[in-house]
Amino acid sequence: MKDTIYPRSLSERIKRKIGLYKHQNLDADKLRSNLFDEQFSENYSLLNLVRGSESSISTRESLRPILATVGIGPCIAMAGYDTSQGIGFLSHNGVGDYVDILHDLVLEELNNHSKSRLEMEIYIVGGMMGSGQLARKLRENAKKFNPKRINEDLALKISDLTYIGKSFAIDVRDGKVYSLDGKGKLQYLPPAEPLISLKNEFRKYIL
Repeated sequence: MKDTIYPRSLSERIKRKIGLYKHQNLDADKLRSNLFDEQFSENYSLLNLVRGSESSISTRESLRPILATVGIGPCIAMAGYDTSQGIGFLSHNGVGDYVDILHDLVLEELNNHSKSRLEMEIYIVGGMMGSGQLARKLRENAKKFNPKRINEDLALKISDLTYIGKSFAIDVRDGKVYSLDGKGKLQYLPPAEPLISLKNEFRKYIL
């Protein structure tokens, strides 16, 4: 089952259709809660930051239970959350990435930390024009995680060169999803927990 979790108003859809959609970044995120304004006041210590071609998992007990990524467009993020077990993952996927391999590794890691069969709420967020094939691959990979529902917030018709992509965070303590305002800081923070990385995986074969 595929849901759109951030429905747009009729006026916004009309503006998009006739090309008057001016503030794409702000409008794309405005129906998600803002992470820092609402509760964290730019306290980055809780973040498990995921960079391009990588993924990570967190649990309710993690020191950094908030999985986050920025700049998703043309990249697409996929996240999953199991409510009963309090475990989740987030991946940052680029056009041309081997997303099958990455998500097989993610699933293996999740199974190592879970006590029963996973049942996940899935989120697929980001992209822009040219990301359609990547979105299709991620929908296929989402099926590996026994999804209760697949929620999408994609921007596959946007081609504006000034569009810098969406942002996304999921708090695995309660499963809430947020937009992020990194203000130029998030990109420089190292992840706090071990990453599942395509770069590391392929380095084994190169060396």
